[in-house]
Amino acid sequence: MNIEILKDMYRIHSPSGNEDILKLYLYNLLDTYDFNDDIRVDEDKHGNMYLTKGKSINYPCFVAHLDQVQFKPGSISIYTENNIIFGFDYTAKSSVGLGADDKNGIFICLEMLETFSECKVAFFVEEEIGCIGSMRAKIKFFQDCRWIIQPDRKGNEDVVMNINGTDICSNDFRKDITPIMIEFKYRRSAGLMTDVEELVKNKVGISCINVSCGYYSPHTDSETTDINDVLNCIAFCKKITETVTGIYKHQPVIKNPLYAWSSLKGFNQQRYNDKTGEWTDTLELPQLGHGIHTPTPDIICSRCKTFNCTKCKLYNEYYNNESNEELLF
Repeated sequence: MNIEILKDMYRIHSPSGNEDILKLYLYNLLDTYDFNDDIRVDEDKHGNMYLTKGKSINYPCFVAHLDQVQFKPGSISIYTENNIIFGFDYTAKSSVGLGADDKNGIFICLEMLETFSECKVAFFVEEEIGCIGSMRAKIKFFQDCRWIIQPDRKGNEDVVMNINGTDICSNDFRKDITPIMIEFKYRRSAGLMTDVEELVKNKVGISCINVSCGYYSPHTDSETTDINDVLNCIAFCKKITETVTGIYKHQPVIKNPLYAWSSLKGFNQQRYNDKTGEWTDTLELPQLGHGIHTPTPDIICSRCKTFNCTKCKLYNEYYNNESNEELLF
């Protein structure tokens, strides 16, 4: 696909609850595709978009979210220097965020639609304010999918397989994609709240992962995109689609350790207690950025499946080992 499409999306401001202009752009873009007749598009009452290309017994599936965090700039100009994309607001005379989280993911999903004759894609609204769209997603749409990949992770090396203490993919899926991860220089990682976590919690029944897709400094006006990292993520997703063709069912044990929520305005921190089911205000947690905050340490132990595992042998090995890839795999 033309990288100018990604830049066009950066110019469209799509805050949570106001994604319609971006959706209109996507509808118009799909109308220009030569294969448009092969794509069926549906939209639920919450504003989530569901796209199906071709007819198949089972489909590769990719998802992304439409909304962004940054406040609307007075103006935005998009520049590229040494394959790094950044934005500048001439009204404020300062750098401005791109909404690359998760327009990069949308771009990658569109590339998958263009490449493969059979493919499913879902675009969710209001991810940044608590995964509202995916929380209400039509789970039936995913019943004939092999697995689900969400390109919605900063950087260029993470494949998130565990979110908030819950494994979101099966051991078989992890095993089968590990050689591809090594080929494209990805590594296993734990992560925080995003749409695939909600799908797993809503019993989607298949393996999911969230992968790094080349954006940096998300949720800030210093956000940038590395084009090479976007292209590497595209190649990674294509290789999985071409070679990992089985159906990877997965029904995890949902675990809800203590975690915290930070609002976008004022960072009003709250902690959720899974025993009482209540949210309480707290100022005790470190301010790590927007969204879900985890108590320190912020890496979930793969042995005891908790955040507070400083006495766990594996945790101590991880933090005292200069080469952690072997432990993570």
